[in-house]
Amino acid sequence: MYLRQIVGVSAGFGNVWKRIAILNIMNRDYGIVRSWHNPYIRFGINTCLTYNDRAAEDILLKDDDIAFVDIGPLIGELEGDLGVTLVFGNNAKLYSLKSASEKLFAYGLEFFKLHEPTGIEMQEFISSRAREMGYTSLLESTGHLIGKFSHSAIWNQGVATYTEEMQSGIWILEVQIKDPELPYSAFYENILI
Repeated sequence: MYLRQIVGVSAGFGNVWKRIAILNIMNRDYGIVRSWHNPYIRFGINTCLTYNDRAAEDILLKDDDIAFVDIGPLIGELEGDLGVTLVFGNNAKLYSLKSASEKLFAYGLEFFKLHEPTGIEMQEFISSRAREMGYTSLLESTGHLIGKFSHSAIWNQGVATYTEEMQSGIWILEVQIKDPELPYSAFYENILI
C-alpha cells in the first residue's frame, strides 16, 4: 500500500479527515470498502498514544518527523491488520527507533516459530526483549486474534491473557516501543505465520 501517500495526503488534516483519506485510498487503489477498525495515523508526539488513546490535539507532520499508520481492512468477511512506522527527514534516532520496532517483531516471530508460546509467554517475551534493547513496550497486550469478522466474538482479550498455545495465521503481533530519550514511539504489526 502507498503508506507514504496516505500520510502525505492526511498530513494537514484533523483526525476525522485523516481516516477519510486512508479509507478513500484503500477503496480507490485496492477496492477495500470496509474496515473492522478505524484506521489510525499518528504523527510526532502522538505516536506515543496507543490504540485506546485519543489525541488531545492534532499534530501536523513536520519535515523531520515520525508517523505510524494502522489499518484493519475487511476483505469479504476476513479481517486484515497492518501497522508500520514511517520516518520523514534525516533524523538517525527516528530511523533507529523504527528499525528497532521491526527487529522486535522479527524476534517475536522467531520466538513464535521456535517455542510455540502461549499468549502470556509471547507478551512476556516482547516486553522483556524490548527492555533488553533499551526501549519500553507501550502495549498492555502485544497482539490480538484475527480471522473471520468479527474475531472478538471468539476471543477479545488480546495476547496478554491468552493461556493456550498461539496458532499460526490467526494472531497479529503488535509492537509499540518508546525510546526513553525521545518523546516518540514506533509501531509495527503483522500476522504471525
